[in-house]
Amino acid sequence: MIVVRSVLLILRVYYEPKIEYNTIDTYQKLEVKFDHGVNVKKYILGGLIGGGVIGLVTGLAIGSPIGAAMGGIIGAVVGGVAGGIKALKEIEKVPVESITLNYKEPIYENKEIRKIPESEYISKSKLDDNDIKKIINAIPTKSIIQQVPLKDENGKVIYKEIQKNF
Repeated sequence: MIVVRSVLLILRVYYEPKIEYNTIDTYQKLEVKFDHGVNVKKYILGGLIGGGVIGLVTGLAIGSPIGAAMGGIIGAVVGGVAGGIKALKEIEKVPVESITLNYKEPIYENKEIRKIPESEYISKSKLDDNDIKKIINAIPTKSIIQQVPLKDENGKVIYKEIQKNF
C-alpha cells in the first residue's frame, strides 16, 4: 500500500509579451546584379559537344566501338573544361565599371514598447488565494525592447540616404 502524504507543486509563471506589429510604411531594399554579357553556358555546351564529337570520330576512325564511346566521353569533358576556361577569359575582357546607387532606408531606434512581469517559479504543496492574487496582480518590471522606425512630428517615418558603390 502506497500513501502519499504531500505533493510538491512546481508552477512556472510565464508572461508573454504579446507584441503586435502594425505596418507603418513600406520600402524595397535595392539589389544590384552585374551582368558581364558573356553566355558561359554557350561556351561550355559548345566545348562539350565539340569535344565529344571529336573524341567519337577519333574512336570510330581507330575502329573500336568502346574506344569511340570513351573518346566521346573524354572529349566532352575536356571540351567542357576548355569552354569554361574560354568563357572566363572572355569575362576578364569585359571592362569593369563603377556604379553608385543611392536609396533611402528607415532609421531605427531601440524603444521600450511595454513592460511585463518577470517569469518565476512557485513551488508549494498547494496554491492558496494569495499565490493566485500574486500571479494575477504581478507588477510589470521587465522591459520589452524592440527596434522601431523613427517618426517625425507628423507621424511619418524618417529615412536616411544610403550610397553604395559597386
